[in-house]
Amino acid sequence: MIRTLTRTAIIMLLALFPLHAGAESGKVEMKTIKYDDYLETIVSVLPEIKANGINLLTQENALKKAGSLSDISLSGNGSYVRENQTLAYMGNASGKNSTSDLSLGLSKKIAPTGTDVGVDFGYSRTAMEDYSVFNNAYTNTPYAGVTVKQPLLYNFLGKVDQYGEKNAEMQVDIEKVKLIESNKSTLNAYKKLFFEWSLARRQIRNTEEALANSKLQRDQIAINYRAGLSDEDDYEKTAASVIEYERQLESDFITLNAIVNKLSVYLHTESVAPSEDDFNRLYQSSLQSDFGLVGFETTTSARIISMMMKRLLYSKGVYENRVLPELNVYGGVRQKNLASGSSDAFNELPYRDWNIGFEFSYKLGNTEAESSLKDIEIQVKSLECEKEIAVNDYKKYLSVLAGSANGTKLLIGKKTAYLDTLNRQLAAEMIKYRQGRLNLSYVIQTGNTISLTKTEIETLKYRLIAYCIDYRDSIQ
Repeated sequence: MIRTLTRTAIIMLLALFPLHAGAESGKVEMKTIKYDDYLETIVSVLPEIKANGINLLTQENALKKAGSLSDISLSGNGSYVRENQTLAYMGNASGKNSTSDLSLGLSKKIAPTGTDVGVDFGYSRTAMEDYSVFNNAYTNTPYAGVTVKQPLLYNFLGKVDQYGEKNAEMQVDIEKVKLIESNKSTLNAYKKLFFEWSLARRQIRNTEEALANSKLQRDQIAINYRAGLSDEDDYEKTAASVIEYERQLESDFITLNAIVNKLSVYLHTESVAPSEDDFNRLYQSSLQSDFGLVGFETTTSARIISMMMKRLLYSKGVYENRVLPELNVYGGVRQKNLASGSSDAFNELPYRDWNIGFEFSYKLGNTEAESSLKDIEIQVKSLECEKEIAVNDYKKYLSVLAGSANGTKLLIGKKTAYLDTLNRQLAAEMIKYRQGRLNLSYVIQTGNTISLTKTEIETLKYRLIAYCIDYRDSIQ
């Protein structure tokens, strides 16, 4: 009888210690996916990532349109006019006058200087025919000319002309950094979801291990009970413990399936599982992180604000130029010929015409330009306030995050020490139970507490990883 009791106690003692065969045995082995490969896949298929890039495409197209200011313009026209005329100063002699014109021109805006340059080529033919007092007369005038106009106040050195393209360039650069920030925010949840996925599988393994141990204990107590070596209430307690672990396992699978269903849109979750190495690696990295305060100026948010401020200050300079009066100087030269015969007209262009002048205009009050400048000044002040708010929010967020992360580290340490104590307590309780000095319910309760503590530690590890992900995203 003593030998039987001793053997039974040893079996029960072994049953309460973790089993390593278990949960995953009998299941199809799944391929593991590494964290980096997981993120790469998510980025390639996530529609939110594609949607985030639309604004950048829009701004790039706006930049392309803004560059059209420097396009070369080609123009041309032709006309023919014929009319009857009476020359009173020549005795009311009557006849027909006709004029033919054909011209072709090229013009271009030189944005860096604000200069307008144009070249034109043309041919004009004038005819006076059927007059009784003189023979038919013809004048053929081919010509080629160049014109230049240069602003001296408004749009000096092309300040206004260049604004559209330079502003669009700055906006494209801003959108590129905004895209980084948007993608970072979008991916934050999916980064955590990978480790949440891993956590769910780890929790299932812990519960399956505890369930297997509990079943072994129940079966052993059942044998003892039938042999008259254990009380009925001992069996009922172990049976209740099995049912509770089965309930917990079902709950764990519900959690896992919810995560798997989220990811199944993007991954073949039926054949892949998250790499445990990545969970352990980032957990160890999180333990070593001090979650210290990093200057706001190193973040993408700070870069965006800085670039927006640079664009506004540039715009302010342009709008200050827009309130100035327009003062332009212009000049041109044209080479031409005057010939009676069309065949001789194109031999050379001996005659040169010059023109030079200036033009001045100013809107009294200039309300629109003044108001636009005021709008820019208001936007600058608004952005300065936004930066102050962003800096304060950033510091507060990091402070709270650091407190939560460091507190979680302490909890993990406490829980780990508590687990070690529970394991020693279980060993001591088993000795007492074997000696008949302790009720089985205490042993079962300690075993359940060990399982719960393991679950809590795994959850805390995930929480610390999530804090680390948030911290790294915030300081970048």
